[in-house]
Amino acid sequence: MFYLRSKYKNDGYTVWFMLLEELGKAEYHYLDLKDDVQKMYLSSTFMVTEEILENIINDLVKFEEFDKELWENESILYNQKFVNNIKDAYKKRSNDCIDKKSLIDVLKAKGRSIEAKLPPNEAKEILEVPVKPQRILKDIKGKERKGKERKEKEGETSSLHTILKNVFFLWYEHLKKTKYDWSAKDGKNLNLLIPKIKRKMTEAEIEPTDENIQKNFQVFLKGINEKWILDNFTIPIINSKFNEIFTKARKDGAGGFQDLNAEIDRRFNAREQAGSQ
Repeated sequence: MFYLRSKYKNDGYTVWFMLLEELGKAEYHYLDLKDDVQKMYLSSTFMVTEEILENIINDLVKFEEFDKELWENESILYNQKFVNNIKDAYKKRSNDCIDKKSLIDVLKAKGRSIEAKLPPNEAKEILEVPVKPQRILKDIKGKERKGKERKEKEGETSSLHTILKNVFFLWYEHLKKTKYDWSAKDGKNLNLLIPKIKRKMTEAEIEPTDENIQKNFQVFLKGINEKWILDNFTIPIINSKFNEIFTKARKDGAGGFQDLNAEIDRRFNAREQAGSQ
């Protein structure tokens, strides 16, 4: 993907490989970007703007890495080559790997009105071996219910929680060069941290939308520079030290979240340049 690297620098490669990673983790190995929250989640996880994310995807569609019809009509990311490469992993499983025709049935079972063209042999298979949408929907609901129960157990209660959790994961890996071991305690503390961020944003006359909260949470994490907190960089510590962190940032010359953005980005860039020398 020399073109992506040439056009988007490191963002091109990063987004491409992380999209493949997300496809591997996703139920039925597709991503639905018609959902704005999903697009926000991906852009925050990849640390690119939504505009750059969409531009990279459009280029990948031109290279036929993603199904053009599903993307242009339904904002669905589906990569047949990726699915073909992981089919072997399903040989010992009770369920079959998804293909385009089965994916269309899944989407229809979820209420999407979709008509996609298939090669003649695949269209014939659909007629000979029909898939019952009711069965697919039952399977989907069962998996969604289990996922909801798992999230509640881990203290995860909203899509915003998921977005901020992944922002934290990415920043932690950047700082520590290792993955964070998430627990239910982290989930509960993140739930306590979210209203604190919203309150400070409201005081700064920033509308506390999910997108704005995500951006300001990123700014907040970038602004943490106290050694003890960085050495003990966990969600419970950040939550317990929230007022101290925020007050210190204001004493350093910023008046609130709105004023912190430029100052913290300046500090972050300075730290990055120092580290590269």
